Amino acid sequence: MEQTKTNPRLLTRNEVAAMLGVSRRTVYNAVERGEFPAPIDIFGMARWEEQTVLDFIKKAKKHKPLYS
Repeated sequence: MEQTKTNPRLLTRNEVAAMLGVSRRTVYNAVERGEFPAPIDIFGMARWEEQTVLDFIKKAKKHKPLYS
């Protein structure tokens, strides 16, 4: 049977931080506060599915801006 769905791209904490324009520590703190999706554990390493991060950004864009 042929697999039609591709495997999701997994991002490191550095890649997530770069996508969000924040530090690695800010990503960690946001996860701890429940403000950002928790990573999945791959062999003891924190990884985020790229689509999860993109969905977070998309959702954040829909909210009222901090400065108006």
